[in-house]
Amino acid sequence: MKLGLNINTFSGSDALQGCLELTQGFGIRNVELWANNCAVIGESPSGFAFSGKDLDAAEKLLAKFDITVCCLTFGGGLDRGFAADRQGFAKEFVYAVEVAKRFGAGIINHYADEFFDGNGLDMAALEVMWKPAIRKAEELGIVLALENEAHDFTQSPKTMKKVIDHFASPSFKTNYDPNNYFH
Repeated sequence: MKLGLNINTFSGSDALQGCLELTQGFGIRNVELWANNCAVIGESPSGFAFSGKDLDAAEKLLAKFDITVCCLTFGGGLDRGFAADRQGFAKEFVYAVEVAKRFGAGIINHYADEFFDGNGLDMAALEVMWKPAIRKAEELGIVLALENEAHDFTQSPKTMKKVIDHFASPSFKTNYDPNNYFH
């Protein structure tokens, strides 16, 4: 088991270097890396997308601090406008899988908060948004871990199981945050 620090918590106040200094100061050797931890160098459809982020600089800083990425987070499902472009979202999710492979992260945490109005479930839309990333994850040996949340369709274990069973892939699972089922 690896202890990893979710440095997204500190990304609003600290650049990646500050987050890694903090991580190292706690004696932690692994981080959960989000796209918004990386400096912007070009156009990006969302702060949660890895496109347009300086991944080379992030790699150099991680090496400098001798910290590895144990989990990559694709937070695109937290951005309503970004999630509304299903094809664009799917493309960025595939890219996130490639980024995870690049950084040596075997897991991508991801969300579905802003996919649908209310608590509806549209499997056809999920197919469009997730299936290409699932195929790429299977190819590269990455696990996509959907985080359950109290305010979207993943809010009940029964619905989460339905989604996981629908995709029936060893590369598509849940990270199971039991606390989120009780919010």
